[in-house]
Amino acid sequence: MNRRFRSLGWIYVVALLLSVGAFVPMVSAQSGGSAVVLATQADAARLDPAATGDVPSMMIQSVMFEGLVGWDKDQKLVPQLAESWTLSDGGKVVTWKLRHGVKFHDGEEFDAQAAKVNFDRWLDKANGLLTLSQFATVDGVEVVDKYTLKMTLKEPNGALLQTLAGRRAMFNSPKALAKWGKDINLHPTGTGPFEFVEWVPKDRLTVKRFDGYWGTKPALEKITFKPVPEPASRVAMLEAGDADAAAPIPIQDVGRLRGNPKLNVMMVDSLDNLHFALNMQKDVFKDVRVRQAVNYAVDKDSIVKNIYNGLAVPLTKSPVSPFLWGYSAVGDFYKYDPAKAKELLKAAGVKPGTKLVMWIPDGRYVQDRQVGEAVAGYLRDVGFDIQIVKMEWATYIGRVGQKPDPVAPYDLAMLAWSVGTQDADWGLAGTFLSTNWPPRAYNLAFYKSEVVDNALAAGRQTTDSAKRIEAYKVAQKQIMEDAPWLFLVAPKFIGAFKKELQNVYVIPFGGAVVKDAAIKR
Repeated sequence: MNRRFRSLGWIYVVALLLSVGAFVPMVSAQSGGSAVVLATQADAARLDPAATGDVPSMMIQSVMFEGLVGWDKDQKLVPQLAESWTLSDGGKVVTWKLRHGVKFHDGEEFDAQAAKVNFDRWLDKANGLLTLSQFATVDGVEVVDKYTLKMTLKEPNGALLQTLAGRRAMFNSPKALAKWGKDINLHPTGTGPFEFVEWVPKDRLTVKRFDGYWGTKPALEKITFKPVPEPASRVAMLEAGDADAAAPIPIQDVGRLRGNPKLNVMMVDSLDNLHFALNMQKDVFKDVRVRQAVNYAVDKDSIVKNIYNGLAVPLTKSPVSPFLWGYSAVGDFYKYDPAKAKELLKAAGVKPGTKLVMWIPDGRYVQDRQVGEAVAGYLRDVGFDIQIVKMEWATYIGRVGQKPDPVAPYDLAMLAWSVGTQDADWGLAGTFLSTNWPPRAYNLAFYKSEVVDNALAAGRQTTDSAKRIEAYKVAQKQIMEDAPWLFLVAPKFIGAFKKELQNVYVIPFGGAVVKDAAIKR
């Protein structure tokens, strides 16, 4: 479906071609000894894939780690560390044939036992990892032989392959896990084409070529990721030659950079859904009329036109990006109407001057600061007193992901749910399922709806694509009506690169990917 595998309703066996490269935000060169600097919007928050919930971290991790399956440059599902797989027992048993000759960066061999160690860690509730929610339908895994892994599901899971292709399902060395324990976050040890060298938080993270890589060897010797939260500074680094690539780049710089003969600019429709979660633990947002009023108060079309120069889509028909598989246009919600917003607030008994604390990750998303300030202005226009709190990304994602003690401290929190599985299952469950309140996942609104929970369960439990889409449609409609978010926009993702970098592309959930790239000096 839509050029991607969307169902586990049939037996799929396919050999992994050696030409399939790693799905990574990297650049490789034609000759050895080369190094590339990537200016990114934020530093990594974590280096353990199973504990990661943010795209900047995942982009960096994906040069070092791999999973059973992944995505190719056309966003088609492809084998990675699994050569093939078969289904049995009505889709409740998946048997994986694993690739031979794969080594972790510490020399340990990847085999069925190594895979089981990782799955057992992910599924152990005591570890409290983000993978637990995504793999809730996995009952367990067992080693059949050295290169065969048997996975038993509690029920068929139509989103399993997409979930496994997501970047949380990437393997750490069992030896490293045993050695470092909870400190594995600082000692990433995967099977990917690059291995960890150093991480100087807020300054740089460096990886080097892994000469023992099983697949096509990267020619590049080193990649340095430079977190540069200030968008103008990222662009300045690129233009000055201090960075080889910058992503994302500010909307206002697109025209100028396109006119630079030394640079290429690329953009793609995004799977992001920029929004503010409305904290329903707070009394003010327990009333649906107030949440709806906040949506009526904000002119999303104006934000698209004046802040994004038209390079975004307003989220008025669904809570997810229209480019995500499973999207349904379930209505036309919350046209800008400040008079209606004031009417709803008055009916709900909200007094003028009510204070709201708004959290923003400064520099993480394209135009995030500008959007936050615009939203604050709109909300002040209908009577709220807005306090904006800005944070750098690593601090921000840690704080919004914490367990509330006893109530989360924000009233509104900005997030863009970048759906690495490219499927509406996690695109909705990660932020709206009632069991996914922080720290389990990112339901930052603390939203709970039996209708949504049941619809998401129905969508996951079938391998019939049509039935899945219908189930997700029900969930999307209920979410829009309940308004646990201030729904904003799905902006395009834009990157810029030196002309010497060829075969580079950007991906719809953020980041730059180079499968067969070369640097022509």
